[in-house]
Amino acid sequence: MSALPCQTVCNMSPTLHLGDVPSEILLQICDYVYDAHQPSLCALGLVNKQYHAIANVALSSTVKIYVRGRNQLSREVDGWVTLLRRRASLKHVHRLITEGDMPLQRDDIEKVEPERGWNRADDRPFDRDLDPVDPIYSIEKFADTTPGIAQDEDDAWRPLAALIYLLPALQDLEYGCQNQFPPCLLQFLHQFRPHCRLHIRCFHLRTLSHPQPDKYEILLATSPCLYSIVANYQIATPEGSLDHNEEAVLSIASGLVPNLNQVRIFRDRDPFEMDEIPIPPFEQWGGFDLNERQGLSIGSLHHLRLAFHPEMTKQDALSWNKTTNFSALRSLVINCSIASDALDYLAVSCNFKSLQSLTFCKDNDGHNAARDEDESLEDCSLLRKFLSSLPPLSAITLKVRVHESTFNLLLKHHSSSVRQLLLKPHIIDDLRPFSDSLLMTADQICRMATCCPLLEDLYIVVPRTFGDDHEANVYRSLGSLRKLQTLSLLLNVKDSNNFGTGLPIDPYFDEFNRQHILPRSPMRKGHARLAMMNSAIDKTLGLAIFKSISKGKPAGSMQLESLRLQTHCGGRFYWIVDPICRYVGRWIELKRRIRDDKRKLLLVGRQDPSESYPWIYKPEIQPIFRKIWPERYEGSNWFDDWCSLPLAEID
Repeated sequence: MSALPCQTVCNMSPTLHLGDVPSEILLQICDYVYDAHQPSLCALGLVNKQYHAIANVALSSTVKIYVRGRNQLSREVDGWVTLLRRRASLKHVHRLITEGDMPLQRDDIEKVEPERGWNRADDRPFDRDLDPVDPIYSIEKFADTTPGIAQDEDDAWRPLAALIYLLPALQDLEYGCQNQFPPCLLQFLHQFRPHCRLHIRCFHLRTLSHPQPDKYEILLATSPCLYSIVANYQIATPEGSLDHNEEAVLSIASGLVPNLNQVRIFRDRDPFEMDEIPIPPFEQWGGFDLNERQGLSIGSLHHLRLAFHPEMTKQDALSWNKTTNFSALRSLVINCSIASDALDYLAVSCNFKSLQSLTFCKDNDGHNAARDEDESLEDCSLLRKFLSSLPPLSAITLKVRVHESTFNLLLKHHSSSVRQLLLKPHIIDDLRPFSDSLLMTADQICRMATCCPLLEDLYIVVPRTFGDDHEANVYRSLGSLRKLQTLSLLLNVKDSNNFGTGLPIDPYFDEFNRQHILPRSPMRKGHARLAMMNSAIDKTLGLAIFKSISKGKPAGSMQLESLRLQTHCGGRFYWIVDPICRYVGRWIELKRRIRDDKRKLLLVGRQDPSESYPWIYKPEIQPIFRKIWPERYEGSNWFDDWCSLPLAEID
């Protein structure tokens, strides 16, 4: 029998339609599409009844309610219940988010505000890593809200408790209101939804300094539903009593709450320190004094985030190592200064064998800025020691001075596993340079591409050199990262200016550019002109950089999906130039469209101009600005007339 022609064989192969895919797989696809592009999921639900039923499961999985008052909360809950019942979707809700603030009954004045739509919330799950700076809730709010008030105001939360009762599949309750977690909600969780995970974003116990702590607060602190907490506290309250919340959180995390998985703790500036008042003597906290506390093993948190003012001490590290098993941690965030002996203790005496993600950030206050060069080198050495003690990580964020030696260690020790590498400079303020932080070169990027085969998300600092061949070569080399999909670049404007005297005068400066920007100032108009030209990033430059990186991608590579650009230090040598440099150097973000038939089209976003002082346009700077960018037409606005230098084209 003769063989069938190839075309005939191809025509006989079965064609798989979306409707033939099992519902379980379609549901997983819908969850992915929701995270990637919600409008597509809504459109899928309009195709037919089968797709509508499946899309409805994903679209109804999250309910978000913003609390502003009693009547408003009742109306919003009623609206959600009506909508979910009409869609037969009460059984599909897995996540309930509450935010806002419930005023006291005497202050609850009805306000006319636009009603919020009842669409699925677009917030990320609480257990995902957040940005390096988390929202810190008002301690004054905590101080004013006593447990007695929480009990008296409990009826205001009854509609939300009734909603919890109606959601049989509820898995996560994320409470982001500044009020104490209401007793009726905790009662309904324990009675009807004991397996629901409770996330409290403003965890604060009010009666720890009282002779007898409130029974409800003890019940809340020991709830088996408690899964994650964000705790913000001061050592002492403004009233002069000791705030024992740190000891309470340590006790809770040490095994008192067996299901606790995540802790984020912020030790804020002390009021006595700010007022330079001696701290009075305080009595030690006696603990929860529970029979259940005896015989408990050490805690096993998976995610820990620490931020201490003014710094994390060795005693802080010792306390947390005794509280929770560091070998079980999967994610660690240190978002503050850290004492040298504390970092050395973490490197030598702690076991982080399960760690997958590390975020190590220094704060930006003068406490760090005052350190001399010897201390900086010592910190760098200790950081390398700490990084060497860790297992190969998949996600690393460093917001410190990244020296070349630290970069080399990362390539040697973590390159085989790292998927996200964010090397953010330690920026003291917008007018100062990065000190000795690493500026990435094309050769270093090529080394990274060779050593880091899995790298998908990258943040680095690169030199901005007027778009010349060297700068263009840096962008082209980024294409050698085969799996890179998300990229953020901080462009460090070329250092043609320094504080103080002795500024170099470019031999190409004409008479205008040699003029001093102000009398008795060492800065010339040419220095300001170069800074503004080098700081400018517009859509055309962003597209050129995106295209250059994509062009450098070898065959079979993942496409670049997102690119974010921003300049820094352009106007740091004089305050009248800085606002202009900030304005023309605002961040710009380019994202590839997710639709398969529009992958070559990019969405371009830009930072809000109000964040970059566009209204500060000093008369002294106008002739310099117009020397670079003349009016497009008579009377045109200066903030519309500028453009970037073109990017050099390289073969």
